[in-house]
Formats: sequence, C-alpha cells, structure tokens
Amino acid sequence: IANFIEKINEKIQRIGSLLKNELRDFSHETFIQSRIAEEETSDLSNLKKYIIPNFKLKDFIIFEKQGDKLKCTLFDKEILLDIIPKTKETINFGVVESWIDIDDLDKKIPNLKELIQVATDIYFNEEKVSEFNKLQEGEWVISQETDTTVSSLKIILRKPAQPKISQKGNILKKGIDYKVDNLFNFTNSFGEEDKGLHFEIDTKNNPTINFNKGIISFGRLNENTIAIKITDKKTRLIHEADFTFRVVEDNFYIAQPESSSSNLVSMPINKEVNFRSDVVSFIGEINRIFSTEDYSFVAVAAYRTLIEIVVNDILDNSKIGKTESLLQNYRKVIEEGKDLIDSSELDDADKRVLNSLRSTISSRDESESFLAFLNLSTHGGTRIITKVDVMKKTQEIKLLLGLLYISGLNKEK
Repeated sequence: IANFIEKINEKIQRIGSLLKNELRDFSHETFIQSRIAEEETSDLSNLKKYIIPNFKLKDFIIFEKQGDKLKCTLFDKEILLDIIPKTKETINFGVVESWIDIDDLDKKIPNLKELIQVATDIYFNEEKVSEFNKLQEGEWVISQETDTTVSSLKIILRKPAQPKISQKGNILKKGIDYKVDNLFNFTNSFGEEDKGLHFEIDTKNNPTINFNKGIISFGRLNENTIAIKITDKKTRLIHEADFTFRVVEDNFYIAQPESSSSNLVSMPINKEVNFRSDVVSFIGEINRIFSTEDYSFVAVAAYRTLIEIVVNDILDNSKIGKTESLLQNYRKVIEEGKDLIDSSELDDADKRVLNSLRSTISSRDESESFLAFLNLSTHGGTRIITKVDVMKKTQEIKLLLGLLYISGLNKEK
C-alpha cells in the first residue's frame, strides 16, 4: 500500500508540475496560430481546435471577442489573438449618368428610394455626407455594407450647360460657298456636337452676304460680321454672339519676277510665298489700288504700312527685338539681311539677287532717305509723293519680301 501511495504522489506531482508549467507559459505559443479567421469566431466553443495538442488546461480557456481581437483567458492570465476580417463580396451596381431637371432619375433607377433607405454610407465628390440630393451636380456614391457584402452605385449628376459656338477660322475667300458647319463648331447643352440645336443667322443687313439652307458666302472683301444664335431644343438655353471674318480674293498670288511689270509689289525670286494670309491679302489690295487710276492717296499711304508690317514680321520670325522706331527696326533687318541670305537654303542665283538688292540700299544714308520718303508718303500724301514716285522705290520692298520668305522658312524649322 505504501508503494502504491508513493506512486500516486509522484504522478500527482508530475501532473501538478505540468499544469503549473502550462499556466506559467500561457502565451501565443499555446495556440497553433495567432490570427483567427472572423468566420471561425461565430462559435467560440469551436476555437479550442486552435490550442496546441495535449494542452491539459484547454477546457479552462475562455474566449471572448473584443472588436478585431480575440481575448483568451486562462485563470488570471490573458492574451489577445488577431481576428482576420471576413472578405466581403463586392457588388458594383455600375454608373448612372443623369441630367438635372431633364432626366427622371427615378425612372433611370427604379429602386433608388430603396437603395437610399438601406444605405450605410453616402458620398458626394468623395466626401461622406448625410443625405442624397438629386438636384446637386457632382459625383454621388450610394453604398450599403452588410456582414457579407459591400454594394455601391455611382450616380453622376450634371446640369445642362449653355450651348457653345466656336469659330474654326477667320479668313475666307470672296464668292466661295461655305457650309456653316465647316466654319463653326456647335455644341449643345449636353456636350454633343451638332445635335438638337436651332440656328438663327443674322447678316447684319449686309446685302453682300448670302445665307441659305446652311450655306453662306461673302461678296465683299475685308471684314464681314455675322451674328449667330443657337438654341438647345431640350433645355431652351441660348448662346448668341457676333463673329467677324476677313474676306480675301480667291486664288490670289503675289506676282513672281517674270510677271511683275504691272504690280508695285512683287517677289524678287521665284518662290511660293509663306507669309501670313493678311499680309498676302494686303499686298493684293495695294497692287489693285496702284493699278486703278481713281485711287492715289490710299495707295501711297498704304505703302508705308506694308513696309512696317513686313519689317516687324521679319524681326518676329527671327526672334529679334523691336523698338517703336520704324527706322531702327528697318536698319536691324538690313544689317541682319546678309546673314539671313547667306545662311539660307536658297540656291546661289537667288542669293545673288537678294544680296545685290541689299548692297544697293544697305547704307545708313539710303535707309534714312527711304524712311524719310515713307514718312512723306504718309503725312504729305499725293501733294508731295505720287504713285509714280512710289513705283521707283520698289527695291526695298522686294528685298524685304525675300527676307520675309527666308525668315518664315527658319521659323518653321
């Protein structure tokens, strides 16, 4: 009996020591894993399977959920395990775009009221708000989150805008028929081009402008203004504005050397001009005026303006600074002229022509004399300078047109 009692005591001591060690060492190591899936925490009694095998005190461990943690208590000792959040199914109801005061949002989204009632979150332009406002322009998201799903619907609300008219270009040719759609871009209240619009065009009582069935033509040179009014048929919003076109001759060209005898202004070399269209048009008008006996003063005065425009364009193309003085600007062009000519891609014959012109007018005295002549043509007019006098001063404009051509090529590089 004594031997039996001794063995029982030994076993009790071993078990007691083992239990004491388990209690002392109670930690994350007591568990197979330190992170438990949220789905597993619905039945806390089922969590004992995560305790390491042969742990004697497992029946004494108490489990309790605390937010995203699992509290595990063994007598007076406790540890926290992480709960892995349940992956929820994402349900995307898509995107609905709607125009305020135009579309019936309840028809576009039949269950809209229900979605709003059960929504757990509502966002407006990515900011959380308390309620949905179907009259507020912007991006809305209506979201509902349950234990298993997260669903969302995006609603983009827009207010119809004023229709828009934009002019594609402002230089047209005289007598040519143009479709209005080729001259303007028209956009309705919903950002759509040429759709659902009513047009009205007013020619400002200009009898030389002909408009019929979407086709317009201009019978007078220079500036012509029309008024356009468009009305969006759905929103009744209106845009109206005046638009001005510069009307030039059709198929106009600047005379080349071999055909320039009847023109005041002509090219010194056989090249297709690359000038601005308004410069080309101005040259054409000057040549026509000079060939008309009924005009004298306008032709003489316009010549100085042409010189100034061409000089400024050469300096702009060459990125050379300008001053208020035409003489100083003209001298800059003449001084830079040789480098422009010599460094150009013209053939040797054309370079010789331009350099020859430059050599005859390059001195300061020649420049000052030419500018004095131009000033007389402006301030004295035909009382002092005649068209015949102007016809004798064409070397300068020929050189300038040659330099304008070269500077235009350089600008395009």
